[in-house]
Amino acid sequence: MVKVLVLGATGYIGFPLCQSLLRANYSVYGLARSEEKALQLARNEIVPVRGSVEDSEAYVKLIRDQRIDIVVDSTSGSESAIRTLENMRVLGMERLEAGKASGWASTKLGYIYVGGMWVHGSSPYPVDDFSPVGSADARASPPSVVEWRPAVERLILANQDVLDVMIVRPAVVYGRDNPLWAFLFQPLLTAALEGTETASVKADPDAMIPLVHLDDTVSGLHQAVERLPLISGAGVWPVFDLMTSRESLRAVVQAMAWALGFCGKVVCAGTGNDALAKAMSCSTRGDSSRARDLLGWQPKIQGMVDGVEKYALSFRMGPFANATT
Repeated sequence: MVKVLVLGATGYIGFPLCQSLLRANYSVYGLARSEEKALQLARNEIVPVRGSVEDSEAYVKLIRDQRIDIVVDSTSGSESAIRTLENMRVLGMERLEAGKASGWASTKLGYIYVGGMWVHGSSPYPVDDFSPVGSADARASPPSVVEWRPAVERLILANQDVLDVMIVRPAVVYGRDNPLWAFLFQPLLTAALEGTETASVKADPDAMIPLVHLDDTVSGLHQAVERLPLISGAGVWPVFDLMTSRESLRAVVQAMAWALGFCGKVVCAGTGNDALAKAMSCSTRGDSSRARDLLGWQPKIQGMVDGVEKYALSFRMGPFANATT
């Protein structure tokens, strides 16, 4: 049975990924910062590992003792990503050296990094998995909130000598209770509850953003886990963007306003100096054909605006909405 450790196992993407892998009979371990989070994992048949990406002793020991096959890093942050990669390299070298000493060929430790398509920045030109990011020949610079990520990606790719690596970049993820959208949706809900005539949001009115539903994100990562042993060592570029639609941010915001009960005027007032708003307004012409062809990814949900009523309900009933304004 393949053993997978998910870093960020209680998070927005990590937890449903763990559940998806369990349904496919993987042995799934999850990193948990607290006893409460560890109990959450255990109740869902995920073996909890107490610790964090900063306090890595417990998960490093687990990888050694249980001989974990693949680690999926669904956390975020520049320092934690580099620290995790350093640990993976040490563990990967240990595994290869132990195999060499025993006279048996050893498989590499697998490492899948969950990034994001924001690294492409905002550009009218088409981009794909092969497009350079964060370099002089890139189409655009990534927004400031992820300006560190291209360097992390380069480090990951440089470790293919000791690790089986893959980078999976979801587009802007929607569905369920993603807190990323709250700064756009809360002003609409507040306006609906207060009965005001105008609602202003921090968004570029001309932005055309790449989108992917949470369920399709998880299915793409599941396929990445399944295909990693086949792709590694085969000369395949191990970077895959995941997107299912490219939609007008203005149209998404307007549709959400109606779904939340606001019938007044919605103003996309630009992003100003708001770093997150600038990132959310990145216009990216992406392509996920390689994920479909090589990973066998089969996304099911093809647009945010079409299902906006259920996403509005999810937001309003979720933990990130202030519905008592």
